[in-house]
Amino acid sequence: MRRLLSFVVLSLLASTTAHALSESLIKGVEVERLITVVKIPGEGDAFDVTLESLLVKPSTPSPWPVVILPSNCSGAEDKLWHYWAPALSQAGIAVVLEDSFGARKITNACKNAFALPYKQRLLDVHVLLRQVRADPRFIPNKVALGGHSAGAITAFMSSFSEALRKMASENLEPFNLYFGAATGCELTFRDPTLNAPLLLIHGSRDEYTRLQPCVEAIDRLKLAGQPADILIIEGVEHSFSTNATFVRGLMKWPKEGPPLFMDEFSYVAKKSTALLHDGTPIGFEEYMRKHAGFLGKNLFGAYLGTTHDKAPEVVDGTLKFLKSNGF
Repeated sequence: MRRLLSFVVLSLLASTTAHALSESLIKGVEVERLITVVKIPGEGDAFDVTLESLLVKPSTPSPWPVVILPSNCSGAEDKLWHYWAPALSQAGIAVVLEDSFGARKITNACKNAFALPYKQRLLDVHVLLRQVRADPRFIPNKVALGGHSAGAITAFMSSFSEALRKMASENLEPFNLYFGAATGCELTFRDPTLNAPLLLIHGSRDEYTRLQPCVEAIDRLKLAGQPADILIIEGVEHSFSTNATFVRGLMKWPKEGPPLFMDEFSYVAKKSTALLHDGTPIGFEEYMRKHAGFLGKNLFGAYLGTTHDKAPEVVDGTLKFLKSNGF
């Protein structure tokens, strides 16, 4: 069992094919392809990643405020994009759809939460932020980062000032706003200081990325005087659907596992480590193995919906948050 879990949790399983972002992905809008080269640092193992993102343009004249939406673990198949992108562009907000998984030909991210190290994902969106702010079509002090599930985790982690301090050598700038829908909140940072206002949107029945850790994370941030809030949508699960079907093989944080603080923040998954809230260091492989349950039953399988019938409420909450912050 130890060998099996080690393989599943920390191996980088890459396929030779990946879904590219098609310019016809979002119907009824004007799009443009953006090319971004991200240089992943390393000692003898540095490499470049070429991101091909899609810019969804509003019909109003530029310059525009802009929202960058890194994908969930399904990459180009992210269904929430089809709700956010048209609504935001109609509201005069440009949208950039970004897929870190497809750029690396990773197709198993839903089955392996560590297929792409968090730090690489954060570097992707922050290099894209630098590119967007240099483009005169966008308003440089109105750039938000959001997303669903894995994309939401990227936004959530980026919102902490400690995250950027741990990436100080890359000279990264913070976004102006952060939001996440169905965020995994089990892993945060010890310093509860945010770079900018944060909104989390969560379904009350979500057991893939559970609600309670996010409620606790927001409470902790509020207690520290930070501009953080959570919107709970009743009766929906992870995909913001009122129906649900059990899907085997999806990797999730074990319910029995305690929350963690990020400690060693590395571009290599095996080199990243965490701290329990009492300060005890622990590796992610050790943590998952300890709380995996018999044959890993606590790590895999979750209820997902297909109708996304409450996704419009996610969009409404997002728009209210953006507008209330001057977007």
